[in-house]
Amino acid sequence: MELSTRSLAFANIGLSGHAITNDHWERHHVPKIERLLSELFADCHPDPLIGILVNEARHTDDLLDAARRMDLEIVLGNVFEWQTGERPQVFWSDGVTVAVFRRDAHVEELDAIDFVPHVDAWRPVDRFYLRHAAERDAPGLLVYHMQQLESNVMPMSARHQIDVCKAVVHDAMSAGRAKPQCYGFVCGGGDACGVDTWGGGLGGAGTTCRIHFSATVRVPRTHAKTLSHNSG
Repeated sequence: MELSTRSLAFANIGLSGHAITNDHWERHHVPKIERLLSELFADCHPDPLIGILVNEARHTDDLLDAARRMDLEIVLGNVFEWQTGERPQVFWSDGVTVAVFRRDAHVEELDAIDFVPHVDAWRPVDRFYLRHAAERDAPGLLVYHMQQLESNVMPMSARHQIDVCKAVVHDAMSAGRAKPQCYGFVCGGGDACGVDTWGGGLGGAGTTCRIHFSATVRVPRTHAKTLSHNSG
């Protein structure tokens, strides 16, 4: 089966719940989010962008209630409708992340990795299984979405970052054995995890793995925070 090339994007928008209720939401934040997410679609062209996994869509100390979730979901849905012609599939986590996929994406939300030794419980890893066709035995890809692993406000040691990467690797290997049609995994959301961190995570895996890092594109800091995304 020939697999078509598609892209995934991971973006950090640094949004608090308060930002959705203040006077700047419609006038300032909405146009900023619309522009930045639209640029992700443009950056991935000509490959279709199948989904955007958004980090810091809210703050751990200021989580969104149902009404504010809907306000942000409308903005995310509008961007996808402009770009694809259809409203998207939206998956909210219990933490600070939200994943948005095209309506025609064959995506399954899996249970999060919510326990990593020595790592804060509020830093789970979201999991999805993305198939290339509707058939249950179609080739698929595991998608892992980390909570932001490093910041000045909420630092995380290099050792604990390796622990998170190690948990992802072991979960992917276990899931791969259960799903022979799964051909790999992609992980994003924690831009502090580089080659050395993943090398530590792969230590003791008992198998040979190849790591591929796609280019990270940083949206220029023009009237907004810098966002980063990885596509691949």
